[in-house]
Amino acid sequence: MSSVRSQVVAARAWPRWLRATAVALQAVLFLNLLEVGCELAADLALPVDHERLPLPLLVRRVFFFTALPALLFALARAHAAARVTLAGERLLLSAGAGGLEVPLGSVAGLRPWRLPLPEPGFSLWLRSGRRLPWSLSAPDPTPLARQLVDAASLPRSVLESPELRDASVRRRWRALHHPALKLGLLPAAIIFLRFRLHQLIAFGGLLGEAQSRGFAHWGQTLLGVALLVYCQLLALAALCRAATELLAWPAARLPPPWAGRARAVLEWTSAAAYYGGIALVLYLRLSE
Repeated sequence: MSSVRSQVVAARAWPRWLRATAVALQAVLFLNLLEVGCELAADLALPVDHERLPLPLLVRRVFFFTALPALLFALARAHAAARVTLAGERLLLSAGAGGLEVPLGSVAGLRPWRLPLPEPGFSLWLRSGRRLPWSLSAPDPTPLARQLVDAASLPRSVLESPELRDASVRRRWRALHHPALKLGLLPAAIIFLRFRLHQLIAFGGLLGEAQSRGFAHWGQTLLGVALLVYCQLLALAALCRAATELLAWPAARLPPPWAGRARAVLEWTSAAAYYGGIALVLYLRLSE
């Protein structure tokens, strides 16, 4: 058994009902974006006389079936925020749903989630044969899992599981998909470019519409362009992420050197598809 220690780690603790709710919300928002993305791709590849998703319908779809579930998902994540403390021979868990204390000697095993939803995590099993009521997760749960394995004298082979290895490798490439760039600076730049070109072509200058029709009309046009661009980028990001994770799940079962390389290739390919897809759409729109 471990020596006396006191370590505090930030994580998320999921009761079964809360994890199931979070996964359901993830499924709704991603499936909606995937379907929207397919409709938008069909408009580009197989144009018809009318838009398959006119802007008002597109905005309603994204608001009700992506934005609202995403907000509820964020609330669920906040509720699951927890502190895991290893103090002496005890595991102390403090979360929004309450807290519990477990003797480390009663922990019999650690089992990573086969499906890393709503993010990578694991369950703890007790010597009584029961599972701990709360499962633990983090963007990369490997450091927490390692501390628990050492503290409870569990077999270290669990740390070599495909799920934990893949979570560690995936975190290394998070900078490629940083939200500040992917859904912040880049959309802002595209919105400005498309809106400016629209104003130049239709009204002869950036403020031409404001001078001829008023700033209220100018603002409505800007809002329409912003909503359209942002919905398109959300759908493209969802398509790229879904394809990456579907391929990464079996790739994680490869031997360690190849599993990490496969994840790296998939993350770079996803980034190239996202940024390259944006460049392609801009080219097609500007060449019309």
